[in-house]
Amino acid sequence: MKASAYFTLGDGTAMPAVGELKRALDAHGGVTGVSVSRDRHSVAVDYDTTAHTSQTIGRALNALGYDARCVRVDSHAT
Repeated sequence: MKASAYFTLGDGTAMPAVGELKRALDAHGGVTGVSVSRDRHSVAVDYDTTAHTSQTIGRALNALGYDARCVRVDSHAT
């Protein structure tokens, strides 16, 4: 199954170069897409639920130095 998780990165978080953040998340197997909104300090991550949960993606963002908080998760039928 596939899902999308939406995270805020906190107003105090310095926003990364979009390509840098995408590459860091894409390195995690099972991540199928990453969208970054610099204006909204947010990230949307599409992923395979057999490889990840919103919590594991949130931990990955936190490990990269971002104050990530999941605000929504949408499940998608395959």
